[in-house]
Amino acid sequence: ESALLIENGNFDAWRPLVVVRTDHEMQVSRLASRNGLLRADAEDRIRSQMPVDEKAALADYVIDNSGEIADAAARFDVVYAALLERAALAE
Repeated sequence: ESALLIENGNFDAWRPLVVVRTDHEMQVSRLASRNGLLRADAEDRIRSQMPVDEKAALADYVIDNSGEIADAAARFDVVYAALLERAALAE
């Protein structure tokens, strides 16, 4: 959802914004596998989108999902705790 909000320019109304990113090779591999695409088709689809580095630069929080799942899970825990704290302060 965040990716579409960023690409459409409507993300400021939805802050804080979390972007989950991975390296290009893993992104292509996962997309091709999940959607049953040829590698070239997955590459084309990714190229048609805003680069993930640009999306990450606009985010309030970034979760890197290109390494071990435990690393991404640990980062998620940090981000989730920050979001809970932010929500409590807003009350």
